[in-house]
Amino acid sequence: MFSLTLLRGGLAGPVREARNGCVDLLAELEARLDFDDEMEPLNEDEVIAKVRQLELDVGAVLGTARRGRLLHTGVSVAIVGRPNAGKSSLLNAWSRSERAIGGVV
Repeated sequence: MFSLTLLRGGLAGPVREARNGCVDLLAELEARLDFDDEMEPLNEDEVIAKVRQLELDVGAVLGTARRGRLLHTGVSVAIVGRPNAGKSSLLNAWSRSERAIGGVV
C-alpha cells in the first residue's frame, strides 16, 4: 500500500514523517549537549535503531519516487529481432495490454 500511495503522487506524507523523525532525533541529541546530566542515560542502541529506520524510510521514498517518475514519463525501448520472433507478444506481455499491432489476442 505504501508503494501504491507513493506512485499515485502521495510523497508529501512519507517525506513529512521522515523529516519529523529526523528533527525529533536531532532535537534529542542537541538537548543532550546542554542538559545531559538532567536526562536519562543515552541508549545508543535505540539511537542507532532510529537512524537505521529513518535511512530505510527515506530510501523507500526515494526508490518509489524514481519508479513513479519512470511510470509518469515513460521510457524508450527498442525491441529488435527477426520477423515472427515474438517481439509483439513480448511488448504486449510487458505492457499488460495489446499495444503491438498483430499481437496475439
